[in-house]
Amino acid sequence: MTDEEWDLIADLVPVYSGGGRMGRPAVHARRDIVNAIFYVAATGCQWRALPACYPNWNTVHRYHLTWSRDGTWEEICDRLRILVREMEGHDPEPSASVIDARSVRGAATVTSPSRGYDAGKKISGRKAFGIVDTLGLLVAIVVVAASVSDNVGGIATVEKARTKSGRLTKIFCDGGFKRSFVAYCGGAHISAEVVSKIYQGRFEVLPRRWVVERTWSWLMNNRRLQIDYERDPAVTEGFIWAAHSRLLLRRLTQPITAWIARSRYGQGTDGPCALRVRLGETLVFVLERVPLTHGDAISLSRTRNATPELPAPRRHRGHDVPPPLAVPEIHYISCVITSVVSHL
Repeated sequence: MTDEEWDLIADLVPVYSGGGRMGRPAVHARRDIVNAIFYVAATGCQWRALPACYPNWNTVHRYHLTWSRDGTWEEICDRLRILVREMEGHDPEPSASVIDARSVRGAATVTSPSRGYDAGKKISGRKAFGIVDTLGLLVAIVVVAASVSDNVGGIATVEKARTKSGRLTKIFCDGGFKRSFVAYCGGAHISAEVVSKIYQGRFEVLPRRWVVERTWSWLMNNRRLQIDYERDPAVTEGFIWAAHSRLLLRRLTQPITAWIARSRYGQGTDGPCALRVRLGETLVFVLERVPLTHGDAISLSRTRNATPELPAPRRHRGHDVPPPLAVPEIHYISCVITSVVSHL
C-alpha cells in the first residue's frame, strides 16, 4: 500500500488483537500485516509460504482471523465504498442494488457443517451471496454451504444490506430467487425485480445483472477466492472484504484516468479513449520532471500543432463511441519520448 492508501484506513485497523485489552507491545507494524494479508489474497499462497519480507505467517494469520470475525475488514470496505460513491457524485447510501450468488469449490479443509453440494452447478463447497450497488461496489456478503437455496441466502444478505442503507428500495435478481425472497423484500418495502434471460440459446448481457457479474470477476482476480480453503465461513467473508478493499483503495488514490475518460466520452476505462488519457498523463508526468531547452519546447510545440484535432465521438445505439487512436497521435507520442530520452 502507498502512504495515501494507508491514511484512508489506518484508524480502522485495531492496534491490539482485542478491543480494550492490554498486553505485550506489538512487534510488527499494522501496515505490514495488512500488506501481508493482501498478498495472500492476491496470490493465493499458503500461509506458511508467506515471504520472509512480511511478518511471521502465524501472526498474520491470527490477525486476519480476528479482523474477519470482529468485522474490521467489513468496516474498512464500508468506509471506502462511501468515499467512492461520494467521489462519483452519488449519495453515500445506495437506493438500488443487485444480488447474485456464486458457488466455489471447497478444499479438503472445508468441513461438513459449512460444506454442501450445489446440484445446479455440480460444485461441492460453499456459496457466496453478494449485494452490490449500481456502481458494482460490495454492500453485503454472506458465505454459506453450497446446498443452501438462493431464497434463504438471499434473505440473509438483504438483512445485512438493510442495516447499511436506509434508502434501499430496489433490488435486481435472477430467476433463482423465487417467491419467498420476493415476498420478504416486499415486507421490507423493497421492490424485487427478476431480470430473466433475453435469449435462452445464446449469451446476452442482461440489464443490471451484469453489474454484479462484473464485481465477481473483479474479486476472482484474487486467487485465494477461486477455491475456498477456510474452515470458518467468516474468514472467507474477510478475504472477500479485503480483496474488495484493495480494489477500492486503488480507485480512490488513482481516480484521474477513469474520471477523465468517463467525463469526455461517457464510458469507462476501456478502449482508445482510456489509452489516450493514460498516455497523456504519462507524458505530463515525465515532462514535468525532465528539463527541456527552449528549442526542444518549440520543436515539441510544432509537432503538436501538426497533429490534427481529435475527431468527435460518434453515436452508436444512443452512446458516444470514442474514435480510434490516430496515427498522428502515435507519431507525436514517439517524438516526445525520443526527445525526453535524449535528455536522460
